[in-house]
Amino acid sequence: MSHNMIHHSVHIRRRREDIFTVLADPERHESKWRPEVIEFRQVNDGPVGAGTRYQVSRQLMGRRSDASVEILRLEPPHMGEFHGTAGPFTFWGKYVLEPADGGTQIDIEARIGTKGATEAGASATLGERFKTAMFSALLRVGIVVFRREIAVDFRRLKTLIEAPTANQLFGFPESP
Repeated sequence: MSHNMIHHSVHIRRRREDIFTVLADPERHESKWRPEVIEFRQVNDGPVGAGTRYQVSRQLMGRRSDASVEILRLEPPHMGEFHGTAGPFTFWGKYVLEPADGGTQIDIEARIGTKGATEAGASATLGERFKTAMFSALLRVGIVVFRREIAVDFRRLKTLIEAPTANQLFGFPESP
């Protein structure tokens, strides 16, 4: 397993179709369970699916952070996969939803890297070695932050989706 791979799982007492509706429509739902999200805007035309691109703006520690995200695969109500860039970082993620114990098990995989990072060999200039060391340190911090964000965000999603107000908040149909 790569050191930059993140795995997280959460069980939510809700049908996977409902959870998938929230995860697969970030333009409508992302800011409800990720309060740092200011905007999640689709930038190309057409229905949401593979190839859909988004521009994302977040407020983190008093600073604005922008990202580009593209959906790679969307298989309702089972799985979504995406990749993107944010500043010097690249990221990839996938979530898989499976019915489990009267609810849904969500397994999340994510990977983070840096744009333009190269290995600095013995013949590398001092500047190249410095740049590589800087990217390496930045990546280590990014992994820690990304891992924590995923855990916190999905804990919040669980709380909101399991709440009595979830039908109203997310527009779920009333249970029979």
